[in-house]
Amino acid sequence: MFNKRFFFSLCTLPVAILCHESSEYQGRRKKTKEIEAQRRLDRLNSEPIDMTPQDGKFAFSGMNADEIEDKYGFKKVKVKGIIDFDQETKVKGIYRGEEGYFIFNPLYTHVNEKKEGCGIMVNRGFVSEDLTIFRDRRLAQNTGEFEGIIYPGDKWNKYDFIPNSPNHKKFTKAVPSHLSLMAHLKNREDSDRAMLMLVEFDDEAQQLTPSAPRVKDLTEWKNTPERHATYQSFWKYTTYFNLFANTMFWLYF
Repeated sequence: MFNKRFFFSLCTLPVAILCHESSEYQGRRKKTKEIEAQRRLDRLNSEPIDMTPQDGKFAFSGMNADEIEDKYGFKKVKVKGIIDFDQETKVKGIYRGEEGYFIFNPLYTHVNEKKEGCGIMVNRGFVSEDLTIFRDRRLAQNTGEFEGIIYPGDKWNKYDFIPNSPNHKKFTKAVPSHLSLMAHLKNREDSDRAMLMLVEFDDEAQQLTPSAPRVKDLTEWKNTPERHATYQSFWKYTTYFNLFANTMFWLYF
């Protein structure tokens, strides 16, 4: 009898431990996402930082990707300049479950001592694949102040399944150094480090194409904190049931 009880507990208690760890993990994920969402919301709702270059240098000049993300990630910024619609690069991707392209153009902010165009690449938003044949995205505003967030682009390394191929104008990752090379920006020491992503801060005046993300899109998760809370409860009560079953087995069998 003792051997039967011992064998039952030996088989089921490791499962209880695993369920408990899963519950704790889901709880941590829930808390982490709630904190990050609030951090992003606070930054996006702050007064915009003017990132227009002073003396030919952007404020993030000399920073690496981690430093840029830490200091400017999801902070509302504004940049004054001219978007060149003729220099367009499309990066293949999926947005809201739809295949298409993210549209990138150079945003000229100043010229260098040789009177060559300098600036930053701007992610204007997403266009579904069947709408890329239309040119109405050229009708958008191309001069003035543009609001959005500064970001260092997509993570990229040599092991990516489909690497970027600038020579053939095929892009699957938004890498600033690749895109600024295609746009012939002459301040590569800055334009290679980060890009501007346009954000629709006013839901009432959202542009149709390209479709830029809203504040809501940047602060909500596909797997929401509420879903993690549900997972946490499931694993927690599974643990309780396991312990209850062990108790009953030792008492009555």
